[in-house]
Amino acid sequence: FLKDAIKAKQIKTPTSTLEELTQEAKQLVDDRLTERKNLRDQALTDAQTYRTQQNITTEEVSDQNLRDAIQNQQTQTPTSTLDVLTRVAKTLVNKRITERANLREQAFSNSQTYRGQQSITNEEVSEQDLSDTIQAKQTETPASTLDMLIEAAKQLVDKRKTERTNLKDEALTDAQTYRQEQNIKTEEVSDEQLKTAIETKQTENPTSNLDGLKQVAKTLVDDKKVEKALTLAQTYRQQQNITTEEISDEQLTNIIRTKQNNEPASTMEELTQVAKTLVDNIVDNRTTERTTLRETALSKSKTYRQEQNINTEEVSDEQLINTIQNQQNNEPTSTLEDLTQVAKTLVDNRTTERTTLRETALSKSKKYRQEQNINTEEVSDEQLINTIQNQQNNEPNSTLEDLTQVAKTLVDNRTTERTNLRDQAFSNSQTYRQEQHITTEELSDQTLRETIQTQQNNEPTSTLEVLTQVAKTLVDNRKKERNTLREKALTGAKEYRTQQNITEQDASNDQLINAIQTQQNNKPHSSLHELTLVGQKLVKDKKTEKQEPLIQRVLTNLKDYRKQKGIPVKEVTDEKLKEEILKELKKQPNSQPNELENKLKTKLLDCFTVETTENGIHMQKRGYTGVDNDGKPIVKWNSYDTWDAQYDKNGKQTQKRSYTGIDEQGKPIVKWNSYDTWDAQYDVNGKPTQQRRYTGVDAQGNPVANWTSSWDKVYDDNGNPTQSRY
Repeated sequence: FLKDAIKAKQIKTPTSTLEELTQEAKQLVDDRLTERKNLRDQALTDAQTYRTQQNITTEEVSDQNLRDAIQNQQTQTPTSTLDVLTRVAKTLVNKRITERANLREQAFSNSQTYRGQQSITNEEVSEQDLSDTIQAKQTETPASTLDMLIEAAKQLVDKRKTERTNLKDEALTDAQTYRQEQNIKTEEVSDEQLKTAIETKQTENPTSNLDGLKQVAKTLVDDKKVEKALTLAQTYRQQQNITTEEISDEQLTNIIRTKQNNEPASTMEELTQVAKTLVDNIVDNRTTERTTLRETALSKSKTYRQEQNINTEEVSDEQLINTIQNQQNNEPTSTLEDLTQVAKTLVDNRTTERTTLRETALSKSKKYRQEQNINTEEVSDEQLINTIQNQQNNEPNSTLEDLTQVAKTLVDNRTTERTNLRDQAFSNSQTYRQEQHITTEELSDQTLRETIQTQQNNEPTSTLEVLTQVAKTLVDNRKKERNTLREKALTGAKEYRTQQNITEQDASNDQLINAIQTQQNNKPHSSLHELTLVGQKLVKDKKTEKQEPLIQRVLTNLKDYRKQKGIPVKEVTDEKLKEEILKELKKQPNSQPNELENKLKTKLLDCFTVETTENGIHMQKRGYTGVDNDGKPIVKWNSYDTWDAQYDKNGKQTQKRSYTGIDEQGKPIVKWNSYDTWDAQYDVNGKPTQQRRYTGVDAQGNPVANWTSSWDKVYDDNGNPTQSRY
């Protein structure tokens, strides 16, 4: 725009100076500034008109506010049109309109809350009242703050609250005056009670007028007046023995209240008298009627007692009379049916009591029956019931203990009967056991008793024959068991006989049977193994008897060889030799004498070496682990069967050495700490005087004594020890 203006000026006036060209451009700027000012002024005028139309005061939205808004808009957007500038100013007015509406709404909400806090109802101060008051305040003072609007509404609520308080106070004053006129004390109807009644009425109906509040307080006074009269009337009714069934509290209240309503000025005496008159009318006609009712009820209850089989000892005439009288005293309006029923109830109670006694006695007796392990087949429930019933029929006054005892006796009788049956069955089974030659070791009395008892427990109604039979069966089973054991033992003995190559001619079946039978007779409780061993022993004996010549021959030769080698008998006894012979024959029954003899020589005697010395003899024994490649035996040095021993000329062992192995030169290494390494000394009589065992050797190779296992002894002339040192 500026270039075009300058160019146009120069074209129009080619001789234009720089100042003239510049002035032409400046004029264009000045024109725009004037236009912008005119737009602002016009926008302000339009905004002021709009503000007036919307009833917004200059206090709420000032001219300056409008100018600033228009100026800010034009500054931010210089090309803003009149409409745009006017709209931003109107927006300021609209914002205030909204703000005023929000203030009214907030003030309205706060005033509602305040109204609720002050217990003022909508009927007293409506929402419309609150809204109108706030609107009026804002109209009167458009710039009113929220607090100012709320306060205007609160004043409306407070005004109603004050009005209510004034109504209550006036009603209370009137009620106090009325209370005094009716001679009712403040202790009977207090100011607080009057005040509470008025407040309650006003709370229930907040719009109550003064007359309504006065009436509720007067009613409280009237009620107290009626209450006092009722109390006097109740006392009089009680004095006359008239019950509430005959004249109720409601009847007394109604007649007194009717009098009070009809004649509000009635005195206390007048109100009480109308109630007393009602009581007196009842008293006059009651006495004769009650007597007749009692007599008739007594007659009916006696008849009922007889029908129920209850005697006078259980329920007497006096009890019936007293019960009827008590009923009539407690409830004077009782009818004939009422009086008769209480007497019948006395009879029924006794009937129930008798039934309860029977049922309890039955329950106790059933429990007792269970404790005694008597079942219902032996003593049934019906038997118990009948027994208890009979006892009660014969003696109606029977106690629970009496009834229970007769039932228990029934159970006890059955218990005794069962005991007798068991005892008789036991006696019968003992006799049968003896007849069958079964001993008490095989089948004890306790077993017989337990078997009989078990049978009776399982089948309580078992007869004597049944109980006896189960015990006899036990005897029979033992007898069969003995026969079976003998047969199995005989079979085992026969098999053993065959294994040992013993013929039936050498050990016959009869001999085996007799041996087994004899064992069983002597020891009836013998097991199959024991019986079988008896048969096997017979076979062994026969075999030994058959082998005896061979045994004696080999034994004699071994004994001679032992003597020849100089081996002491105690080292290898005759019994040991024979035992080893029998062992070998057991392994190889058909061994030849020379073969058997050589084998035992090697096993029992060749391991000994005996050498005679000037002090006695030196004996060696070597245990072996086997033989080497040359067939030479390999010594087992660290063995109980490898040792050297020294004997004196009297045959007393003075030294023994056991070994752990051999050294590099092949010499045996003594095991000094062994129990089988020791030295001993004897006196002239051959009594041991010293023994030493060792723990090892010292640096010089001398043995070191183990004093805790060594000892010395001294004897007197008679050979008795006089000293012992350990």
